[in-house]
Amino acid sequence: MPILQPYITASSSITKEIKKAHSRVFRRCYIKRRDTTTGLFESNWQEITNDIKRWGQIGSNVDYERYGSFNFLGTNLIMDNSKGRYSPATSDNSLWYGYMSQQRTLIKIEAGFVHQWLDTNGIWHNDTYPSDPTIFRGIISGAINYNDQDEVVLPLKPLMQVFSDFLYDDIFLAAGDYLDSAVTELSISDKIKPFFDNTSSNFDIASIPSVAAQKWPGGQTTDLSVWKFIESMARQLNLVPYITPAGVFKVRNKTVSSTTAFEFYGAGPTINTEYGQTIKDVTYYGVNANNFYSKVIYQYNWTNLFTTTGPLYAVTSLSSTITGSNLVWEYGAKALTVSDSDGDFDIVGLTLPTAQAIANSLCGQIFNEVSRADEEIRFKTTFIPHLNLLDRVKITYDSSDYTSNQTLWDAYNWDTELTWDDGAEGAIVLQNEPFKILSIQIDLDNLETNFVCRALNE
Repeated sequence: MPILQPYITASSSITKEIKKAHSRVFRRCYIKRRDTTTGLFESNWQEITNDIKRWGQIGSNVDYERYGSFNFLGTNLIMDNSKGRYSPATSDNSLWYGYMSQQRTLIKIEAGFVHQWLDTNGIWHNDTYPSDPTIFRGIISGAINYNDQDEVVLPLKPLMQVFSDFLYDDIFLAAGDYLDSAVTELSISDKIKPFFDNTSSNFDIASIPSVAAQKWPGGQTTDLSVWKFIESMARQLNLVPYITPAGVFKVRNKTVSSTTAFEFYGAGPTINTEYGQTIKDVTYYGVNANNFYSKVIYQYNWTNLFTTTGPLYAVTSLSSTITGSNLVWEYGAKALTVSDSDGDFDIVGLTLPTAQAIANSLCGQIFNEVSRADEEIRFKTTFIPHLNLLDRVKITYDSSDYTSNQTLWDAYNWDTELTWDDGAEGAIVLQNEPFKILSIQIDLDNLETNFVCRALNE
């Protein structure tokens, strides 16, 4: 009897694996514990996959809940503790026996597809897609719950939590910091580096745009967390701070790439043969009026740096003239003020004209993002693990009741002109429309992904 090959060819890709009706999917989880003497993490990852009963959901979003918000979501792992492996470190059955407690243990989750094939020599191969399958890296942090069903809940927080666990004055040496120099200090900090494989290469300094000419004054930051500092700096500079699933800290511009990262297809009369039909359902489509602003007020000097009195502002706004095409008249007037909560954020070391030029430019960038009435769409797909925030995608979806090979009844509406019309009234119809990703949430138990995307309207 001949050997049955699961797939004919060795060649595959993440797109090919996603579109298959039956894919081989894997999930793996690993931890690194800390030595009780040095406090540093062990060298090798320890796999705990077989003890996981429920995985939960992980995700991230940007500018979704509000402008300038950056959220990276953890999950709760439900562990089988029938052998006591997840009991406190004082138990000799615990994985942490002889190590520090579970708190701030490093943890990573891998998930993706396996393409299995057989070569001409009868040797099996398993190729993994994507090539780096890490989709989450973080720490165990918070209340660890035990129940009478031999289960333990391990609360996972994204690696950003490390920045929230230190105050500004715990890490930064200078009286005040530019964003690029602050990230450099993070990359050499003995308190931060252990969570990033003890290497400065996991801090992408080069990704920070040269516009990072703003500084947080010293002496006013004793109760400010490192993450709050980074978030405030990034909001003022219209940048996105994030940690990649592989554990590299970056600060990137919000510019959306001209290259399409993926194409989504769902309901409709045509089956796409390249990407497959991945959209399961659409839960929302329309203009999110809550994210529309008619005016942006950009505050850039509070501390009288230029011998002026009071703060300086850059302001950009839409006209309020009443016309049928005026967005202010349609949605109402609403202002977005961009400044840190304490009013201590400055452009320093610059002449007043230069500072004003930078402020006006940043104000204009933010205004262009928030003064548009762009559609948003929220939808659920099959398991798609490789996309990132702000990736450019295209969406094709037709929820009308068009069925080309069915009878006319129930497929069309008979109107007063005695013609057959497509039953598309009230339907969502998108044809290869460009969007950018604002939110990604992966359900690791059901192997589904939820996206929120905003139209690019190019």
